[in-house]
Amino acid sequence: MIRGVHTSDTIAQLMSDIPMQFPVWEQKEDSFNCRVLVKEALHALEDHKVIDIGDIDKLEEELISLGEENDGSIVTGGPYKVYFSKCCNDVV
Repeated sequence: MIRGVHTSDTIAQLMSDIPMQFPVWEQKEDSFNCRVLVKEALHALEDHKVIDIGDIDKLEEELISLGEENDGSIVTGGPYKVYFSKCCNDVV
């Protein structure tokens, strides 16, 4: 999933370049929110060859599903779980 050599400075610059406004490509949300910001960040990281996700919308669906499945555990501060996405591509 992570490829190439990147420093925290280059990634911080990529993130700081993300405009805090509603993108024209977004059709699922009505306003700028944290999910839109995360998707914008993933697009920026993928566009600059930092990560290789494939389909960001499928990743979003997977994450929403995992959140719903673990809602009770999240609310009560239950044990942490580690998941490996089925949507992300292998390390390049």
